Amino acid sequence: MKKKIISETNHDKENVRKLLNSLGTFIDGILTPDFREFKTRQISSIISNFFDDIPRIQAPEDRFNFPAEVECQINLLLSFFNLYNTFLSLQQCEYYFRRYPFRGAQVSKEDHIRNICEMYFSCLYKLHQRLKNLYSLMSKTFPAWEIDEKGIPALFYDHFRSEMMERNDIHHNSGFEDVAIKRLSLTSLLSTADEFKYLSKMNEVTFRKTRTEWVKRVRKSSRTANIFIESTAKLILAHAEFLNSPE
Repeated sequence: MKKKIISETNHDKENVRKLLNSLGTFIDGILTPDFREFKTRQISSIISNFFDDIPRIQAPEDRFNFPAEVECQINLLLSFFNLYNTFLSLQQCEYYFRRYPFRGAQVSKEDHIRNICEMYFSCLYKLHQRLKNLYSLMSKTFPAWEIDEKGIPALFYDHFRSEMMERNDIHHNSGFEDVAIKRLSLTSLLSTADEFKYLSKMNEVTFRKTRTEWVKRVRKSSRTANIFIESTAKLILAHAEFLNSPE
């Protein structure tokens, strides 16, 4: 039985929204005159390569070097947004399950379900890896925050252990299979014979039922994953003073 993380009474994205809103202030603070000059030279160099009548402008260095402290702050924010984008991909799995745009094409119902299941497992696996990377970064780069590097990622893995194991099996052994997918495959194959035409209806009913079950599973997983994302955003907001708006 999976552990209950916290009381699931609020699944909105309040802390994520606060973090996103604070990003504008942070960006304004790092757009120094030197950085603006760097970007101007970079764009000018690109444009000059497209027109023969414009003198060639030498490109600046490949990358602008911010102060070390700012680089750490940028890496932290990029790591969080990589995590959040993966969470959005997890949520999108619901809509892939709900849509089957391949009727008459060379993508069977069982292949469609299998492919989205594997995408779903992959999203959860990537979420776990992004969590590990982010908490490791916070622990090593901001030691004063006293972050438990392994606690939250381990709790996430424990909650989604079965999905993690499925993803591992898919990656190292064979494609995902379950009873519903096998039933879809069998009824689809048999319904091509005249004496088993009636199985085509069973195939459609099984497909709709399976699709509905997976949609519910994705929604539930997304609600749980959102708790981890929200908690992480709240943690960053509580410690990252560089995100605070000046009084």
